[in-house]
Parts: sequence; structure tokens; C-alpha cells
Amino acid sequence: REQPLAITYISRRGALNFSAVSTVAWVLGGGSAQARGFDAYIKKKEMEPLDTYIPPVLAARGQLVESLELLDDAANAETARQMLRKGPFSGLRDNIRVVGLNASTLGRQDSGEVVSGFFSALQAYDAALFRTARSDGGPYPDDIRQTAESAVAALDRVLDMVPEDMLAQSRRVLEALADDGAAADGTDTSSQQNLNLLF
Repeated sequence: REQPLAITYISRRGALNFSAVSTVAWVLGGGSAQARGFDAYIKKKEMEPLDTYIPPVLAARGQLVESLELLDDAANAETARQMLRKGPFSGLRDNIRVVGLNASTLGRQDSGEVVSGFFSALQAYDAALFRTARSDGGPYPDDIRQTAESAVAALDRVLDMVPEDMLAQSRRVLEALADDGAAADGTDTSSQQNLNLLF
């Protein structure tokens, strides 16, 4: 039986950590149904400033792209699938919804559609990986790659709703974290571990 993609939300502490790092990095260097859905969500959870949610979304995009590197061999399908369940993906659903909510308040009428489109694309990628990992007649690696690229494109559409200055600032945050990790021992693994501490 296929298990649903498990995605929870980023902790308040994690969000505030990103807010603090973001500040340091900056100094150093439509429909009514959609609206009701967003309203219900914001009542459920107090929102942090938007810039606390963008760095983990960008980190998740990087991890999603990294999973594509495993698709040359169908034997790696389960490993790629597990990448959708750790690190920045642990809070991705809530983070993406906050981006959509912010875009909606700024008048972006298709924000709900963009958000749901990404979730659907990610779920399709996860399901394709699951079928391949279980060898039950699922798509071949080329088909999985196309599904994965669709998920990346859908996430890019979500990020397109973020103000450009905030997006640039968030990229600087991730670059600073990666540089700190690399300086520690000169390895990319250290960089990723440094990022994972914030999720």
C-alpha cells in the first residue's frame, strides 16, 4: 500500500532562526474558495514574517534538484524518495502555504492554484518514485525525470510569487550558510549539515 507523502511544518524556533540569520546576512553583504482556505490556515497557525519561510523553500528546491541526480538508475528511486522527507522538506507544506497567502494578500488571484499545482506535482513525483522502487510496473527513469522536472518547475512558479528583493536576500542567507559549512572542513557534506540544523 502506498504511503502518503509526509510533510509537516517548520518549527517556530526554526523560523526565528532563519529570521536572525537573514538579518545578519543582509547587513553583511482568486477565488473566494481559495481565500477561505487561506483564512482557515492563518487562523490555525500564527504567521512569522515572510522572510523566515523563504530560505527553507529555496533549500528544498536545491534538494529536489539533487534528487534528479539519482534518477539515472531506478535502484536509487527509494533514496530519492526519502530526500522528499527530510531537511527542508520537513516544513515545506506550511512554508509554501505562507508564500501563497502572502501573494494572495498582495492581489495575486491565482496563488491558490499555483500552490495546489506544486503539491500535486510533488505528489506525482513521489508516487512515481514509489512505483519504481516497488518495481510494480511504474514509469521508467526517463518518465520519472520528466515528473521530477515538472515538480521543480511548479516550485519555481511558487517562488515567482515572492518579492524579488526578498528572494535575493534569502539566496544570500543560504549562500552564507553553505560558505560557513564549507569553511568548517572543506566539504559539501558539512554545508548540508549546517543547513539541516535549521529545519
